[in-house]
Amino acid sequence: MKIKSIVLLSSMLIILGSCSKESTSDEFEQANGKVAEKLITRMDMISVQDSEDNASLFINYDSKNRVSSFTDGYDSSVLVYENDELSNISGGSEPMQTSEFYQMPYDVFQFGEVVEYDSNKNPSVIRLLEEDYEGHINEFKMDISYDPTPNPFFYTLKAAGVIDVLDQVQFNIGLSTQSPDLIQARKLLPLNNIKKIVVTDVESGSITFQLVADYVYDEEDYPISATFTAISENDGTSIFLKKYEYQ
Repeated sequence: MKIKSIVLLSSMLIILGSCSKESTSDEFEQANGKVAEKLITRMDMISVQDSEDNASLFINYDSKNRVSSFTDGYDSSVLVYENDELSNISGGSEPMQTSEFYQMPYDVFQFGEVVEYDSNKNPSVIRLLEEDYEGHINEFKMDISYDPTPNPFFYTLKAAGVIDVLDQVQFNIGLSTQSPDLIQARKLLPLNNIKKIVVTDVESGSITFQLVADYVYDEEDYPISATFTAISENDGTSIFLKKYEYQ
C-alpha cells in the first residue's frame, strides 16, 4: 500500500459516526462538550524528508463567516451558496458539484466501510479493499484511535456548509436518491481528533502502514502544531510537520 495513498485517506479522515436521529452538531457536542467554534484560516504541511512535498492551504471567509474560497497557492476553489446552503464548488479546469467534492477522498480505494465505532461515535475500525497492479483485491483493516479533543476541522466544515449536507444525508439515508459518496462521507466523519492509525493486511496479518500524530494544543484544545510520523512497509519512515492558524 503506497504511503501517499494512505496519508491522503488519513488526512481526509481528519478533515471529514454512525447514523442516528441526532444532528451531527449534537453528536459533536456530546463527544466534546461545549468547545470554542474556531475556524481554520491556514495550514502548513512541512516534510522533513523532501521540501518538494511541502504544502499550504489558505481558507477565506465571507461576511457571513461562510467559507468563500480556498487555495493551495496554485489552484483555487470558490464555494457557491443558494439559500444559505452549499450548492457548488468551482475551481480548476471545470466546475465541481458538491457530490464530487465528497467523492474525491475515497477514490484512493475501491471500497471502504466502517466496521466499528468507539463510544464517541468515531469510526474506529474500517475495512478497506484495494486492487493491485495485477488485478488482485487486497483486504486491509484500519484501526483508528483518537485524542479526547475536538476534530479541529469541524467548525470549518460547518462554515463551508458541509455539515448541513451530511445531516441531510443522515436524515434521508434510506432514500435511493442519496449519493453513496455522501453517505460514505457521513459515516467516516470523526468527532474527535485522530491520534493514531494502523493498517493491517488481513491475509498476512502484517502491519503495512502506521501513522502517529503528536499534537501541541492551545488552551481551547485546538492543535496549533503537530508532528506526523508515518511508517510504511514499502516506503519506510516519513515525518511531516503541520501548523494551524485560526480566525
